[in-house]
Amino acid sequence: MYEQSRVFSDFSLSHLPQVLVHAGTGGVGLAAVQVCQAMGSQVSATAGSAAKRAFLRGMGVATAAGSRDTAFVDIVGCGARGDGPPLRICLNIH
Repeated sequence: MYEQSRVFSDFSLSHLPQVLVHAGTGGVGLAAVQVCQAMGSQVSATAGSAAKRAFLRGMGVATAAGSRDTAFVDIVGCGARGDGPPLRICLNIH
């Protein structure tokens, strides 16, 4: 089993500039947000309520969108419009 510091030193998200974390306010989602931020990725996340989205923005999440419909695609942009880094990874934590 890898030691935690070894995993972080062996894996870099620098080639993954934008990450979308679904259910970003759950236990695993919060950990994923923090790890991705620490690795230098721009993090977008979804959450089910306005209060949870505000919490994510307070953590420095670039974009927080609703998780109960597909509107997050337009809000996050998924890099399709060319106005931000391309979305390369999506963590679906449900």
